[in-house]
Amino acid sequence: MCLFWITIFWTCIQLKNIVCLMGGMCLNWNITNNAAFYLSQIVVWSLIYAVSLKKDVKVDEAPVEIKSVIEPQPRQAEKQLDENSLKNMMIKNKLYLNANLTISELAFQIGTNRTYLSTVLNKNMKISFLDYVNSFRIKEACRIFESGKFSAIEEVAEKAGFNSLSTFRRAFKKEINMTPVQFIKECKIKTL
Repeated sequence: MCLFWITIFWTCIQLKNIVCLMGGMCLNWNITNNAAFYLSQIVVWSLIYAVSLKKDVKVDEAPVEIKSVIEPQPRQAEKQLDENSLKNMMIKNKLYLNANLTISELAFQIGTNRTYLSTVLNKNMKISFLDYVNSFRIKEACRIFESGKFSAIEEVAEKAGFNSLSTFRRAFKKEINMTPVQFIKECKIKTL
């Protein structure tokens, strides 16, 4: 409240100075004019202050839960997304063969959003997006190796959806616990 009165007093002094400057010379304000000016300023600012205090803000709405703002609500198709349905969609549409597949594109293809798909993979299935997609790609590579219809490992990596041979070898070793060359030798031994 003290700051309010200080602001009013300072404003009155500034307005008097502005009026003096606008006239080109300082007007001779007598005591009656000064008192009337200050009194009018105090009345105006007091009214403004009183009106601002009387504005009651009523909130009729219930508070919004932060959880609903942070975590988007799943659409109807997302509610049915589980490990089996995601796997069936991946196999049926062979989405993993796209070497440039992103989580956003996969989510769009299966009719969900990126955040929900990521939650299903990470929290429910305990696997990252890349590891999940690469597991399908490695299974595809194994089928190609077992068929014997390939001329080079690079060709198999490309057909299985990998962009680089080094990524293919690393993912293959992680998934199968052997290198592609070792797997090919195993396949040849089994066919003999």
